Amino acid sequence: MPMDPNTQLSKNQSPTSAKEIAEMSVVPYRESMGSLNWAAVGTQLDIMFVVGVLSQYMENPGRAH
Repeated sequence: MPMDPNTQLSKNQSPTSAKEIAEMSVVPYRESMGSLNWAAVGTQLDIMFVVGVLSQYMENPGRAH
């Protein structure tokens, strides 16, 4: 199971302070989503749902994402 069905993600979990945004700016979230998207399309179709859900937060991802 690639994602716990009880996981609740929302925009409220995105960073709001300048410190939190700076901490998340060094996390390669966008690059990871690109790699996982390639894997989902090319080989692992079972992770496509998870990649789609997590891709919604690429603009301002938080630690929970």
